[in-house]
Amino acid sequence: MAKTHQAIQVNCHRSPEPKYKVGDLVYLNTIYLHLRIKQQGHLVQSFPQFIGPFSILKVILEMSNYKFDLPAIYHIYSVFHVKLLKPSIPNDSMRFPAREPPRLGSVFKNDDRKADNYEVEYIQDHKDMVQR
Repeated sequence: MAKTHQAIQVNCHRSPEPKYKVGDLVYLNTIYLHLRIKQQGHLVQSFPQFIGPFSILKVILEMSNYKFDLPAIYHIYSVFHVKLLKPSIPNDSMRFPAREPPRLGSVFKNDDRKADNYEVEYIQDHKDMVQR
């Protein structure tokens, strides 16, 4: 009885999940991609919270999952739950002509493109870190 009452109260305050259609553009939350970023030796804080936009290929409504058209460089499974998605709202160029959103680079290394490489000439100073 108490569990039923609790579930009813929680569901009263829960917002309905958004419904996306095939072909819609959405952004993907990178909260579960942090492990892959760390494995490549990057700081998680320096990467965006959302990547994309990606086009939806298939809708699986029974489980609120959506399949995307992800580029091959991500090397991840392309089906995600709706809570990891954010709708892509295009820029209104009539109202805001100078506001074009910046396009960020890829989160993962892309072997096809050559990245800028820099050579260190010398190290000016360093600080020893003591681990406890």
